Amino acid sequence: MAKSVNRNNSILGYFSGLILLFSTFTSYAQVDTPLNRLPIKTFSSDQLVKDFEVFRGSLEDFHAGLYWYTSKDELDQVFDDVHSTLNDSLSELEFFRKLTFVTSKIRCGHTVIRTSIPTRDHISQAGKLLPFEIKILNGKMYMLESRIDEELPLKPGMEILKINEYTTDSLLRLVSNVVSGDGFIETNKIKRFERYFPFFYVSRFGPADEYKIDYLDEQGQKKSAQINARLASQLNPKNSSQKNLKLSFPDNNIALLKVRQFQNWKEGKKNFRFEKELKDMFQKISTSEVENLVIDMRDNLGGDDNFGLRLFSYLYDQPIIEFKEQTLITNKSKYFKYTKELNRTKAIFYHMLFTKKGDDSRFYVRHAKTLKPSRPSFPQFSGNVYILINGGTYSTGADFVALMKSYQLATFIGEEVGGAYYGNTSGDLITVKLPHSKLRLILPLINYRTNVKPTEKIGRGVMPDYPKTPAITDLVSGIDTELEFTLELINNK
Repeated sequence: MAKSVNRNNSILGYFSGLILLFSTFTSYAQVDTPLNRLPIKTFSSDQLVKDFEVFRGSLEDFHAGLYWYTSKDELDQVFDDVHSTLNDSLSELEFFRKLTFVTSKIRCGHTVIRTSIPTRDHISQAGKLLPFEIKILNGKMYMLESRIDEELPLKPGMEILKINEYTTDSLLRLVSNVVSGDGFIETNKIKRFERYFPFFYVSRFGPADEYKIDYLDEQGQKKSAQINARLASQLNPKNSSQKNLKLSFPDNNIALLKVRQFQNWKEGKKNFRFEKELKDMFQKISTSEVENLVIDMRDNLGGDDNFGLRLFSYLYDQPIIEFKEQTLITNKSKYFKYTKELNRTKAIFYHMLFTKKGDDSRFYVRHAKTLKPSRPSFPQFSGNVYILINGGTYSTGADFVALMKSYQLATFIGEEVGGAYYGNTSGDLITVKLPHSKLRLILPLINYRTNVKPTEKIGRGVMPDYPKTPAITDLVSGIDTELEFTLELINNK
């Protein structure tokens, strides 16, 4: 089944986070921030309480991994503490911020809260955004790339110290408290923060006509610059290949396979089938007789788990079962009425046709391919395998890496994988629309337990054998630090 886009912190940690976050909310209410200029509705305490009931009830009824990393007692405390603050009216974004804090404590990267569709459209079409991309390295924020044609005073590679009144330290502290991610993995949260930072900033602090940026120039001198905000439509599109598979040969004895996503894809009017293209590429690898294969899994956000298993089958010559179990927790709930009709119907029929209720009252998936022994695929590659990984290696991408780690089939270079080693909660996602605020809760139905050896820490991703992250100068210069290191590692064997 296709997958889309959880151990416990101490109670003291939760309380500290709640106090910090709620005091921040109070400070917003006391000043005239740019947030007040957004055309966003305000909701009464009664409306907020009703929305929170639907939010909490939907998570408790549908989410099959709700208490995987956070105990029920701890999560109940978080729910109760947030509920106790809903005494006064709030704007949509103020309520949104409270719910993002809750979803972050579930420790499931597939569980997110989104703004209402009108607010999303307003931010996308009329929201004033920062016109550049950022990069986080070793707890510092850098300007990575401009998204406009005109020259900015802030150049790629310069360190950012402050954006308007918010220091980068204060912005980075938000990552753990509001960004969703699997278990206790920070690398994926940072990736999400980087990817959506301009929208993240507006959704939390409101738009601004211009941004005051404090930064360090090339000589390390502190400087300030006023940068005009831009509409999303005024930003240059990001350069991104649509190919989900790409094969090259950077050296006579090395093949490089880039796996962008485990999905079929389209280029122009031409459709490409992942499994067919993969087979063709392994045929070319076999014909080339290379002894080393580098698989680039960086920023692979997942996709169809059958495709992930297919890639694995070219690298291991014995049958395996990818998942120990796949489970759901309900086939009826009063909160189904807040989901889309198609999602509700799909969930009900999925229970009827493909699951069986167990003695523990959970529903066990019965017929998925990944629950049955897989067959090896040919031509097999039996040489040395090196896998490049980072915090963007997620969901099915992380499942594939976990299998390769468990069976000791590869050497890993990069940083901790963004998805948890022992599985995740994903599969079919449903959207719950809260009745008054129209905030959208995206939550997964199926808890996947990966069939791997117990070699890693609970709630963490696969760790690299060779930790390697790029310097900002390498990124700006276009040097692929991890790949260059891997090629040198191979050639020096």
